[in-house]
Amino acid sequence: MGTLGEALQELDARLFVGREQEVALFRDWLAPGAQARGIIHVWGPGGSGKSALLRAFARLARSRGREVVMLDGRDIRPEIHELATGLGAATLEDAITQLNAQRAVVVLDTFEQVVDLTRVLQRDVLPHLSAEVRVVIAGRHPLGLAWGEWRHAVQEISLSGLAPAEVRTFLSLRDIHDARLIEQAVEVAGGHPLALSLVADLILQKRVHDLAAAPDWHRLVRALVEQLFEDIRDPVLRELLEAGAVLRQFDEALLAVVTGREDIGGAFAELCQLSIVRSGTRGLVLHDDVRNILAQDLRWRQPQRYTDLRTRALDELRHRTEVASASEREWLLGERLALWENALIQRMLFTEAEVGNIWLDWGRSEDAPDLIRIWSSWIETWLAKQMPLHFDRAVDLASMRRILVHPATRIRVARNSDNRAVGFSSAVPICAETAPALHTPGLATTLDSFLAQMAGPLPARAGDTNAYFFVHLAHDETDPLATQQALIREIFGLFARGGTYVVATPIEAYKQLFETLGFKRLPDSRSWFWSDEWAEEGFVLDLTKVGFEAWIDAIVAGRQPPQALSRDELERILADDILPNWRNDDRLVASGLAESLLDDHIPVDERANHLRTVIERALLRRVEQVDAERARSLRAVQLAYLRKSASQERAAEQLGVSRSTFYRLLRRGAQELAIALETARGDYGTG
Repeated sequence: MGTLGEALQELDARLFVGREQEVALFRDWLAPGAQARGIIHVWGPGGSGKSALLRAFARLARSRGREVVMLDGRDIRPEIHELATGLGAATLEDAITQLNAQRAVVVLDTFEQVVDLTRVLQRDVLPHLSAEVRVVIAGRHPLGLAWGEWRHAVQEISLSGLAPAEVRTFLSLRDIHDARLIEQAVEVAGGHPLALSLVADLILQKRVHDLAAAPDWHRLVRALVEQLFEDIRDPVLRELLEAGAVLRQFDEALLAVVTGREDIGGAFAELCQLSIVRSGTRGLVLHDDVRNILAQDLRWRQPQRYTDLRTRALDELRHRTEVASASEREWLLGERLALWENALIQRMLFTEAEVGNIWLDWGRSEDAPDLIRIWSSWIETWLAKQMPLHFDRAVDLASMRRILVHPATRIRVARNSDNRAVGFSSAVPICAETAPALHTPGLATTLDSFLAQMAGPLPARAGDTNAYFFVHLAHDETDPLATQQALIREIFGLFARGGTYVVATPIEAYKQLFETLGFKRLPDSRSWFWSDEWAEEGFVLDLTKVGFEAWIDAIVAGRQPPQALSRDELERILADDILPNWRNDDRLVASGLAESLLDDHIPVDERANHLRTVIERALLRRVEQVDAERARSLRAVQLAYLRKSASQERAAEQLGVSRSTFYRLLRRGAQELAIALETARGDYGTG
C-alpha cells in the first residue's frame, strides 16, 4: 500500500485534463540537448490552473529521470538565504553547483509574491546554471520590463480556460454523469479550473441537482471574485473591471461612458497591466472565464447596477454605430449581440476560449484547395454527426466550386495563429448574374421560394442588390468552436447593411438560431438534398422594411422585431389616420405607423415630429424616382396635407387641375407614398 501523499498525487494526475499543447511544449523543451530557451514562464489569473500545470510538468520531468526542485513564493520571503534554502542548500553557490550536477528542473510558483528576487535571479542564479538545467517560473502577471534583456531566454505560456469538452471530461472523472448538471457546470464555470473544481465539490458534497437553485453557488462565486481581486485595492479599478465584465471588448472611452466616470486614465493604465486583461481584435478583453465569473457575481449582488452598466453599454454602442463606417458598423453589430442575454446566442456566438485566437482574412483564388479540404472535413467530422447523410458528393463539390469561383461571392477565411486556414464562410449577393450559380440542388428550392416572394424584378448585378444568400460556413477540427463562432459573428455583420438575408440549412441548431434572430421560414422551401430524414429548410430576414436599428433594438431587449406593414396597410393608415391628422401629434403617434417606422430610442414627445420627417423625406425621394404624372400626385399630397397653406380648392388651382382630378391625384399620391414608405425604415429609421 502506498502513502497518503502518493494517493493524492495519483488522484491529481488522474484529474488533470487538457493542456495538451503546454505539456507537449514542456516535453520537447525537456529533451536532452534540445535547442530550447532555458526558462518557461507560465502566467494567468488566479485559479486558472497554473499550479496544476506545474505539477504535471513535475510528474513528466520525474518520469524522465530528472530531479525536480519546487518552490512556492507563498512559502518563502524574497531574501537570498531563503531562496538558497528553498533550492536545497545553505548558499546560492552550493545550490547552483547541486542543480547543475543533477540537471535539475527548477519550478518557482506564485512568483508575484517574490518578485523582489528578480535581480538576484538574473545576476546571481540564472547566468551560472548549466544549459541542461531547466527553469519554470509561474505567476499571475506577464514578466515586466525588468526582464527585457532576458526575453530571448524566456518562452511564454499564457493560460486560457479549458475547452467545454475538457470540462465534461473532468466532471466525468469526478463521477458526475448527470447530463443536465454537466451542461449547467459548463455554462456557470466556463473553463475556469478553480470554478470548475468548486462546482464539482458543490455537486458532490451538497448533492446538488440544480446549480441555478443552489444558494451556495453564489457564495462560491463571491469567493472566486475576492481571490481575483486579491491584489486590486483601487475602487475605481474595480469599477472598470465590473464594466469590462459586461462588455466583450472595450477601450478607455467606452469604459468611461459605461461607468459614468470622466477621468479614468490612471486606473485604465493599471487595468492594462493586469494578467486577466488581454488584447482583442478591436480593443481589450477580460479573460473569458474571469469575465463570466465577475458578471455572475455582479448580477447576483447588484442586479440594478449590472442592468445600468449593460444599458449604458448598449446606448454607447448604438451611438458609435450611427457614426461608424460600413465595416465598423458590421463589427459593432457583434458587440451589441454580445450584450443580448439570450442563452442560445451566447452559446453559439460567444463561448470560444479567447477573443483573437482566430483571425479572418478575405478569400483568394489560391485558397481553393484549403476550402475544399475544410468543406470535406466539415461534412465528414461534423455534419455527419448531426444526421445520416445521403447526398451526391460529386454534385455538391461541383456546386461548391461554381459558387466559390464566382467573382461576386463574398468569402471569408478563418486562420489560426500559424496562419493556417481552419474555416471559411461564403455569402452570395442575390441578383441575375449570380442566380445560375446559386441554382444548385442544395439551394434551388429555397432560392425559388424567395424569388417567388419578390415584389419586383431581380437586380441585374451584384452592385445593384442588398440581398444575400448565406451559403457556406465550415471548419476543420483544429479549433472548431472558436472558428465556427468567429465566422458566424462575421457573416452576421452583414445585417448592419439593412438588407435581405436568405439561408438554407438542415441543421436544427442553426434553424433555431435563425428563428431566434427573427428569420421567417420560406414557404415550400423544404428539400432533402443532404439527408432522407433531415429536411433542409429556407429562411429569410428582410430588414429593408423593418430597419436594422429597430431589429437589433428589439431582439437585444428580448422583444419580437416590429413587423413591417404591407403596402395596402400603409396606404390605408396614410389615407385614414396620418394625412388628415397631419398636425395632430397624438393621432400620428397612435396610428401604428410610428411603431413600424421609428426606432424605440426616440423619446415619446419627439416621435410625432420624427414621423413627419420620415414621411416627408420618403415623399421627396419618391418624387425623384417617378415620372411626371406620379410626381404631380405626390405634389398634390404636399399641398393638401403636409403644407396646408391653402384650401384643397386653392391647391387644385395651383396644380392647374379640376377638383375631381385633384382628388384622384390625392388617392394616387397616397399609393405612391405607401410605396416610398415600404423601405423608409431602413433609410430613415432614426428620423
